[in-house]
Amino acid sequence: MAAESLGDFEILWIWNGQEIAHDTLEFTLNTGTGTMFDAPADYLITLEIVYPDDLNTLRSSDQFRLSLLDPRLIASPTGLILVLLALVGLGVIRWRLYWR
Repeated sequence: MAAESLGDFEILWIWNGQEIAHDTLEFTLNTGTGTMFDAPADYLITLEIVYPDDLNTLRSSDQFRLSLLDPRLIASPTGLILVLLALVGLGVIRWRLYWR
């Protein structure tokens, strides 16, 4: 996490009602076995900025979605190479038929 001078602002990163980081605009999320984000799913993470004032407390909140995929579902480079080779082969065949 990067430490920053934030003055009177309080910054909270929240997931599932649990504070996962505070007082920083940047932090690292670890994923995988043994972490909070260990299963392929969509996680909704909230950034909350609080500025305490004498009369009111000002709050700003934003969210982002972290989508983790099962690595077995991601195409391997071998599959991509096979698709590219098939496309090149089809292109060569079409070129030969067109120019003959």
